[in-house]
Amino acid sequence: MRPHSITEALENWAKVNPSNIALAWNKERWSYHYLNQQVNRLANAFGNSGNVKSKFVWGCIGKTPELIVTFLAAAKVGLVYVPVNPKHGPEDLAPILHSARPSCVIAASECLETVLFTLKSEGLTNEVSIIECSSKRQSTKKTGWHDIISGARSSRPNVSIQLSEPIYLNYTSGTTGLPKGAITTHENIFWNSMSAINVLKLSRSDIHLCAFPAHIHPHEIFSRSLYLGGSVVLAEPEMDQIWKAINDNNVTCMMANPSLYVLFDQHVKRRKKEFGGLRVAESGGSITPSALIKTFKHSFDSHMVPVWGSTETTGIAIAAYDYPEDPKEGFLGNACPFYDLTVINDRKDPAKPGEVGQLVVRGPGVTQGYFGAPAENERKFYHGSYLTGDLVVRDTDNRFYFQSRINDMIKVAGLKVYPKEVEAVLILHPKISDVAVIGKPNGVRGEEIHAFIVLKKGEKLKVIDVIQFCRTKLEDYKLPRHFSFVASLPRNQSGKVDRAELRRRATIND
Repeated sequence: MRPHSITEALENWAKVNPSNIALAWNKERWSYHYLNQQVNRLANAFGNSGNVKSKFVWGCIGKTPELIVTFLAAAKVGLVYVPVNPKHGPEDLAPILHSARPSCVIAASECLETVLFTLKSEGLTNEVSIIECSSKRQSTKKTGWHDIISGARSSRPNVSIQLSEPIYLNYTSGTTGLPKGAITTHENIFWNSMSAINVLKLSRSDIHLCAFPAHIHPHEIFSRSLYLGGSVVLAEPEMDQIWKAINDNNVTCMMANPSLYVLFDQHVKRRKKEFGGLRVAESGGSITPSALIKTFKHSFDSHMVPVWGSTETTGIAIAAYDYPEDPKEGFLGNACPFYDLTVINDRKDPAKPGEVGQLVVRGPGVTQGYFGAPAENERKFYHGSYLTGDLVVRDTDNRFYFQSRINDMIKVAGLKVYPKEVEAVLILHPKISDVAVIGKPNGVRGEEIHAFIVLKKGEKLKVIDVIQFCRTKLEDYKLPRHFSFVASLPRNQSGKVDRAELRRRATIND
């Protein structure tokens, strides 16, 4: 298998199958020829305006064709793409600005004023070129997307790119602190895409939809379909838009976080709608509850594939394509192709099957480290290996089961408690729809368990009933001692429970 960049793949399909549909967005259908032409135009425009290799291009864009064009155009001329959340305020943009100062910003109309304000507050207004996309307004402070595209050449730019060069900064979700930009190369994207294509059994005829926001692992929105010569459908992660996009375009493969699949299931049942031809429902971003796997299969007769991945591994590195009919809670699956997974114990020795340890990942999909963060690189990356901070168990069939984040592990009187084992019991209660537990400081016991519980609609539940329910299934030291009944759990945009926010709430309620 010859590694090649995603832009090489685009060039190839534009020659071999120029009229095939590369992307669909609302009523628009872009062929490979047209997509490649637009990418070349923007890439040449970058060069004409003095943007040279290794400089940063910010993309403050939603799920529109401009996202794909900007990403690929930057890649063709060696610029480094930086995905930025269009909903971020100046206080969120400033740390990214200090880390990766852009030479150019592509901004959607709705976030343009925030970008301009942030640049002005840092004294950079005249140093950064601004291109506004999808706008009907005119302004002397910025250049319109269509003006740039229409005035540039459509031929391929004459720039040599090495697979080892960075293509973008893939930002972490920030669950362990400030977001960090993982230096992702052309080669990283190739191997991660090939791994997903292999393990998910994807083909050129598949039609893809990724329900993650545009600034989270943006390459996963379109890289698989581009390497295959297939089609990608763009839709914002809102239920009505996703449902319409799936049915209008006969989507066969979908990527989303578990919480969205729960809403998806409720949406379809509530409206008594027919379901289309979805073949693979890839569930990632957070751990997929085993009950959801069974429910989805029963409701849609569609194969749900729980996956584990991270920013630092350029996407999925574990997938559960084949699994038992009733998988255990925390089930992740087996290692994906081109990823080498090991588990190490507290002594840094290889853990035995059944022993809890930290997951360590190697392979060509693992990124080079974080941009501008040498201390974090030393802590998390070692001779090409990435120390994930996730505690897992590996069984004799090399299947992996998630236990906890290292920082989330709770110590009660010196005994280890993994949040998932308590949550797995609580979620079995017929009146509970969602739950998360954290460790709460205690002067005598070290920590005690605090449970945040979301009840099913219309249900009521007493604390004593919850304790009695847990007592038959958990050892005494694993029993929650504190309870909060909440309307919903705080989650980040990857769908992961924001435990830092839960700890803050627990402190406020003391």
